[in-house]
Amino acid sequence: MKVRKSYLLFSVIGIAVLIGFSLYAQRAVLIHFKDPTAIDPGDGLFVVFNPFRDRQPEMIASSFLEVLKKGDCSKVQEFLQDKKFAINLCNDENEHQLVSWEIANREDQVDGITIHFKAKRKGYPENVYGNVWVTVKRQGTKWSIENYLAWY
Repeated sequence: MKVRKSYLLFSVIGIAVLIGFSLYAQRAVLIHFKDPTAIDPGDGLFVVFNPFRDRQPEMIASSFLEVLKKGDCSKVQEFLQDKKFAINLCNDENEHQLVSWEIANREDQVDGITIHFKAKRKGYPENVYGNVWVTVKRQGTKWSIENYLAWY
């Protein structure tokens, strides 16, 4: 009888932990800490991403950065609604060409997802990076680039 009660108790606790974890695991970022004394948005940032998150927004943002890296202005215009912004962006990015990037943070909001990347650029010293934010928004079944901000 005691074995049955303890088995039942462990089962209930296990199910409660699994339910709690599954609700918590729906978030893209599990742990986020920013050093309040750090000035640069990418410095002093500690983020633990959910390994089960939807990576589609990150893939779209990375595809956009890849197009910017290649300097293909016609494809940049395909990603963005505002063609004038796309041309200006392309010119700016050609002056400060992207080399590589890695995801630093992600903020999921109701109206879109902003992904913060640490970006290496041509001509930057080895330990220096710039900050890039790409905001994506779901439109129907597809994701689109909503905004782009870069600190050179």
